[in-house]
Amino acid sequence: MSDFLEGKLDNQEIHKILTKYKFPSGFNPSEELIGTIIEQFWFHDFYNSFLSHPFYLNYLIQYLDKNHSNKFNRYDFYTFLFNPLIPRSLLRGNLHFW
Repeated sequence: MSDFLEGKLDNQEIHKILTKYKFPSGFNPSEELIGTIIEQFWFHDFYNSFLSHPFYLNYLIQYLDKNHSNKFNRYDFYTFLFNPLIPRSLLRGNLHFW
């Protein structure tokens, strides 16, 4: 991370973190899975990804460790992320409009 990125990670850093991370469950994501994950979050540039924020990347790591899936579904991850953060209410329905 550089000061230029204001604490954000670029795609290469995200890839390195996911590749080298030792998951407590022993899960070992494939290069293909990691590439798919980065591709699904990459929108305009290396620094504009949801995962470029370490806070959300840590949730992704927890999600992967829990689910052990070789296929990634971004919307399943969002459900994993927002369920504990947003109470079941009308507020959660508003997330679809963002």
